[in-house]
Amino acid sequence: MFEWHNDKEKQNLEKHNISFAEASSVFDDYFAIYIEDKIHSIYEERLVVIGYSNQNRLITVVFTERDNNQEKVTRIISARKSTIYERKSYEARSKYN
Repeated sequence: MFEWHNDKEKQNLEKHNISFAEASSVFDDYFAIYIEDKIHSIYEERLVVIGYSNQNRLITVVFTERDNNQEKVTRIISARKSTIYERKSYEARSKYN
């Protein structure tokens, strides 16, 4: 289950041209790579996933997970086009999966 703040999604769509609905599809990428975001995990644990969306774009999604009435909820914080470094990391890691 995914959730996000609608205002934050609107800002993200305007800035990065990526909706959070599209961002949620990255979690279906078998070769997606997950990274802990220790720098931004001050108030809550944040994670990053890099993978291909259902629009065939390699994107980077920042998210957090929590339990909500015994159900895991993934809250999307931001999504953007992956950098060259992130693309190379994805290609290197997914090549061996």
